[in-house]
Amino acid sequence: MTAEVFLGEDKAKATGYAEKKGLTYTLLPDPRQLSRSKYGFPVNDMPFHVLVGKDGKVVTSGGRVPSAAEFEAALK
Repeated sequence: MTAEVFLGEDKAKATGYAEKKGLTYTLLPDPRQLSRSKYGFPVNDMPFHVLVGKDGKVVTSGGRVPSAAEFEAALK
């Protein structure tokens, strides 16, 4: 599953950005930044990704977009 957290952004802004960029994955607007403050998720910079493999283990995470090879490896 691919998702994008929009820190400090409401649903309308996240949806508008996604439509402009042609994004088709799950959007997670987080206007109050609860993912960071309340739940403690390590969303430190934007963009930030966490790529989780089929086995539930984190394959890679960070501020860069994973390569096609990293996506393929996560799906195996």
